[in-house]
Amino acid sequence: MKVVIDTNVFISGIFWKGPPRKILLEWRINKFQMVLSAAILNEYRRVVDEMSQKRGPIDVDDLFEVVGLNSILVQPVRFARPVCKDPDDDMFLEAAISGEAEYIVTGDKKLLELNGYGHIAVLTPAAFLKLI
Repeated sequence: MKVVIDTNVFISGIFWKGPPRKILLEWRINKFQMVLSAAILNEYRRVVDEMSQKRGPIDVDDLFEVVGLNSILVQPVRFARPVCKDPDDDMFLEAAISGEAEYIVTGDKKLLELNGYGHIAVLTPAAFLKLI
């Protein structure tokens, strides 16, 4: 199963406990394949850097080496015009379509409204955990 993980879920899984952490643990034991693009990876890195300054340093180089080695990196399609209410969220849909992902996991309400877009299920972390 191929899945795109929104930044809020990825970051929450690194810095806090709960469903996002469980999702990252399931990914690490190959319960699903993470699909991402360079834009998503750059956003992950930017936000992890910001959070590590606030919450204490973590070894981001090792973290991103694991992400890079254990994910499917795609060259995303580009929408002609924004699809999401927040155009910054289009990168998750674009990656999901390009990587033929079945799911996007997010806590973002605007992105959750697009459930079913292009046959992609957009789920909360709790709903995704029930699925897997």
